[in-house]
Amino acid sequence: MHQEHRRKALHHPSTRLWLGITLYLIVFAALRIALNSTISFDDAEQVLLSQDWRLGYGDQPPLYTYLTKLGFAALGPSQTALAILKVGLLSSCVGGLLLLSRELKLRADQTIIAISSYALIPQFIWTSQTSLSHSVLATTMGIFLLLVLVRTERQPSVLNFLLLGILAAAGLLSKYNFLILIGTLIATGLTIERFRAVYLNPRILLSLGTTSALVAPHLQWCLANASDSLYGWTDYEVMRLPFWAWPLSGFVMAMVFLSPYWLGFSVLAWPHRHELKIANPTRHPARALLQRLPLAMAATMLLVIVLVTQEKVIRVHWFHSLLFYVPLSAATLLPPLEKRRLKGFASLSMIAALAALIALPAQMASSTLIPRHQKKKLAPSISELTAAIAAITTPSAAIDVIVTSNIKVAANARLAFPRARVIRLAKEHPAGNSVADRHASDSGSRGQFHGAQGVLLLFDSPVAPEVSSRLLKAFALRDRGLPKLDFNRHVIQHPSGRDIILYYSWFPGARPTRPDRNSRPRSGSTHPG
Repeated sequence: MHQEHRRKALHHPSTRLWLGITLYLIVFAALRIALNSTISFDDAEQVLLSQDWRLGYGDQPPLYTYLTKLGFAALGPSQTALAILKVGLLSSCVGGLLLLSRELKLRADQTIIAISSYALIPQFIWTSQTSLSHSVLATTMGIFLLLVLVRTERQPSVLNFLLLGILAAAGLLSKYNFLILIGTLIATGLTIERFRAVYLNPRILLSLGTTSALVAPHLQWCLANASDSLYGWTDYEVMRLPFWAWPLSGFVMAMVFLSPYWLGFSVLAWPHRHELKIANPTRHPARALLQRLPLAMAATMLLVIVLVTQEKVIRVHWFHSLLFYVPLSAATLLPPLEKRRLKGFASLSMIAALAALIALPAQMASSTLIPRHQKKKLAPSISELTAAIAAITTPSAAIDVIVTSNIKVAANARLAFPRARVIRLAKEHPAGNSVADRHASDSGSRGQFHGAQGVLLLFDSPVAPEVSSRLLKAFALRDRGLPKLDFNRHVIQHPSGRDIILYYSWFPGARPTRPDRNSRPRSGSTHPG
């Protein structure tokens, strides 16, 4: 009987759809690894942050970094580990949406329309796969929070209330604007009697307690490190618009996020505009919740813009975890569609997905073969950086610490030399002190750096004297009798025809390189031969 149930589940249309989309995600990720000589900014950031376990990592919550660190612990620092995490999250998003469509008892055509719609939103079909990190995780948590909330309305068990608390905490530890989604779900649910009963159930205290307990350590870190946790907030661009135009800008950014999906859906639904199905909150409370959610989010965002963000420019990727449900919500309105119109919409979505796959090699090629006249600074690939470091360091000495100012150089260095401690020297630290000064205090109190370590200083531009002075102090280089730092130049010939110039200073440690039994090159990273 169980085998028969498994066989039916495997051949269910939703299962086949999920498997097909997951295969697409795997192909996209594999192609990206094969074609990409370096990694995206978001991935580079995670490669560096995941060197330590911390309660906080600057202006973003820590959960994605924790998952990255676990992936690296299992597979080693590599592009493959990063890709597996991303594919796993995106595949979970699709699976969660399909489960949610079952909970809503959507027809097959409604489910196809809803899932196909995400291919018409570039932020999902392209940006999620090529660059984003925290937003993807927050979206995943949002989908499953909504799924469990719908199930809790139908079955208010202790387990479901516990899951609500866990997922709410996971969302808040993924991205801070997840709080807006939670507030909107509560406000929308209070307008529907069946969900009002969920929020008034005494077991909701279990959800609140679980969320509070899981978020408390990071919240305490935020309060103790306010300059770090709020640094990103000070980095937002400011609009030069009058007060009345602030909400309008938020609406425009939301429409940009949903483009061109909203145009395609409008064309699809226009002939049926008089037949749209508004859910009865008594008979179909879950559908009513989904249909009211976009309007409630619009009202919530209006308050957030007026009271909090004000004239700051809202970034498009903000809406990942705030508007992910819109295609599903819109699909619940549709009456039965003609097969011709259904196939047309699905075909359009498949073309968009295929176009993203085809565009990937072109995008990678354009990022590699940057014309000479462009001033954009190039970063060496993992293989180029490995060869360069092998050429400028002592073969018999261990590379314990690599210091650089370029985040992609730093990330590629860690992928190439996973045993080395890689430090990115920021131009300005949020607290007003340089990163080198912070590491100086660490080295003084913990003995983190000493003369026995091999230190490689590697920069993509000339180093100012004041920075050299801080570096001498931070990495205990004066202990080796160095009054000042001298930097040499190493030139890498890039495929674009432009040279990449690295400025380096190498200080071999006293201890020789020890054989590394686990030094086999991993996928996505290389080691010097």
